[in-house]
Amino acid sequence: MPKDATKKDAGAKVIASPGVGIKPYEWFGVDLRHRDGQPQAIGDCPLCGKDGKFFVKASSPDDNRWDCKSCAASGNAYVFARSLWSIAQAGTTDEDLETLAQDRGLNNIRTLVEWGIVRSHLTGEWLIPAYSVDGKMNNLYRYIRQTDGRMRIMSPPGFKHHLHGIPLWKKDRKVVYLCEGIWDGCALWETIKSQPEDSIHHGANVLATPSSNVFDPAWLEMLAGHDLSFMYDNDHPRVINNKIVVGSGLQGTERAVGVICKSGQMPSSMSYLRWGEGGHDPRLPSGYDVRDSLTGDGPEEETRAKNLSALMSRVQPVPPKWTEAGSYCDSWKDLTNACRKAMKWTKGLDRAFSVMLASIASVASPGEQLWVKIVGPPGSGKSRLCEAVSANHTHIVAKSTMRGFHSGWKAGKGEDGSNDSSLLNKLRDKTLVTKDGDTLLQSPNLGQILSEARDIYDRVSRSDYRTGAGKDYEGVNMTWILCGTSSLRALDSSELGERFLDCVIMHGVDDDLEDEVLDRVFANTMANRGVKLNGRADTQHPPEVLEMHKKTEGFINYLKGSAMRLVKEVEWTETAIARIKRMSKFVAYFRARPSKKQEESSEREFASRLTGQLQMLADFLAVVLGKKDIDEEVMRRIRQVALDTARGKTMDIARHMEAKVDAGIDHKTLAVLVGMTPDKCHDYLLFLQKIGAIEQFRNKIAKGLQSSSRWRLMPKVATLYSEMELGGGTS
Repeated sequence: MPKDATKKDAGAKVIASPGVGIKPYEWFGVDLRHRDGQPQAIGDCPLCGKDGKFFVKASSPDDNRWDCKSCAASGNAYVFARSLWSIAQAGTTDEDLETLAQDRGLNNIRTLVEWGIVRSHLTGEWLIPAYSVDGKMNNLYRYIRQTDGRMRIMSPPGFKHHLHGIPLWKKDRKVVYLCEGIWDGCALWETIKSQPEDSIHHGANVLATPSSNVFDPAWLEMLAGHDLSFMYDNDHPRVINNKIVVGSGLQGTERAVGVICKSGQMPSSMSYLRWGEGGHDPRLPSGYDVRDSLTGDGPEEETRAKNLSALMSRVQPVPPKWTEAGSYCDSWKDLTNACRKAMKWTKGLDRAFSVMLASIASVASPGEQLWVKIVGPPGSGKSRLCEAVSANHTHIVAKSTMRGFHSGWKAGKGEDGSNDSSLLNKLRDKTLVTKDGDTLLQSPNLGQILSEARDIYDRVSRSDYRTGAGKDYEGVNMTWILCGTSSLRALDSSELGERFLDCVIMHGVDDDLEDEVLDRVFANTMANRGVKLNGRADTQHPPEVLEMHKKTEGFINYLKGSAMRLVKEVEWTETAIARIKRMSKFVAYFRARPSKKQEESSEREFASRLTGQLQMLADFLAVVLGKKDIDEEVMRRIRQVALDTARGKTMDIARHMEAKVDAGIDHKTLAVLVGMTPDKCHDYLLFLQKIGAIEQFRNKIAKGLQSSSRWRLMPKVATLYSEMELGGGTS
């Protein structure tokens, strides 16, 4: 126990602990002495027993490092807790464990051993380890008697709460029971372990939280993909501020479900121990728990098996309203159903939305970054899609204008980032959404923005200013969704825009579609007559649009939490791999443009970056669509993105050449067909010839006579083009 801070030592003034730094050691029972003004607190080493050899830094309230001048052990408070536990484990006897097992209603002291419960050699109290999901012991609780006579489990000051039972975890066991408190966990684990191997409960994992009020999203890395059941206590409702509040066990369960839904790292299913109609059973005492239910009738295994069956009969799926409260959505079908109610939903919007979500889901993935341009005429729905994804403020940064990615950084006292208000600093592990990319083209800083973007694409960016300030950014993961009209194709040159894939919502305006959209707009306007805007979203948007935003927010949370796990399960066939490679070559040829800045060389890009991007897009499209493999639906979307990315004057030229693949075409006729001047068309032809896409030839008309110069696609390029027209190729 902590010693009296007013105690005198050889005439020197002894003050209270200077901060949280030395408090954990005193809390565990180490007698530390600290003289006023001294940088260290001193005590007897609790590990080796040497007098006056244990030193803890006391110069800073936040520093808790220690070392022993005798046994040379050292570390921080977490290292000390692990060392203390190891020594206590070696000194804990079977007689000690037998006493505790009887007190807790457990049948076997091995249960306590397996859960790591030991007796402190410093205080004689029980110590209970807890672990982070990586299996490291990061907390050591004390089981102590408080002033009111009740036994409680308490955490050391400054330590974060963690889970009990992690060392017993078996990843291949799908069912997980999450108990409230260590003793419930021990009782349930012991009972389940004693069941026959063919029992439905035998192969389950059992974990325990320190309290129903504690649920850390970090635990979801372990729990995602499992069937999770919350086994919290039968707490009766309470009256707080003249209001009836549900019991803490039920409240904690609902809160944990909300945390899970918001994070998106979803278990396969979620259920809870429903004690009664109102979430509790009034016939049982408040606080009645899993251990009481299993052990209350005695130690016989047959009795406990019957109690286990009765207990499990109370486990039911969590109410749907709990998941709705977290804006949860894990289904592409559910999301697009909400979209159809909010707007006229087209194949182009469906494809564009899936590509946007794939980009958002891919942020943390290594390899090529998935930057996309969403292109469509004004009023085609681009803004509505941007507003939907931007409803998720956790993972999306929405900006309409920018001066650059580095602007806003200031050198000085906060160089660790506290003074960094640059856009790039806000984009780490997030997606930048630019709703009106056309304004970007008018920015006087366009060259600077795109230059910085090229560095950022490679996850490294460095700035330097005449003032001497600057900052290096490394390991920056982000994706960029840039929306606008076909004017964005002005970025399509090797100097500027080659890091984006394109997705076109619609090519031109369809009269019938336009009439349907106009009908919907008119109906919405009529429905909102008389509604007064008050700044709240519920008056700015119709309910259907708000529901679309809510579903999109939830689906993005789901993707960010689950995509990296799900993408590893997506299967590829050799045919799909070959098609992606050939699509990449196709885009590399036809996205190429003559340089606007120099005429010294003409070259197309190497297709490696495109292959990485299209492969990543396919992977994460499969995740978005809920697919387990790269099927035809995924490939159709990839093919259209490849066509959209390659679209432009070079594609127009290729289309007319492919139509006359044998006879070829002269450049003047071609100029008329593609809407160019003959000179401009001739420049494009020379460029395509230099990159190996087309060739010039003359046909023999008669002996000694040849036709005028004509142009045609090279055989390998003609094959790529025809394969794309047929659906992406099969080899």
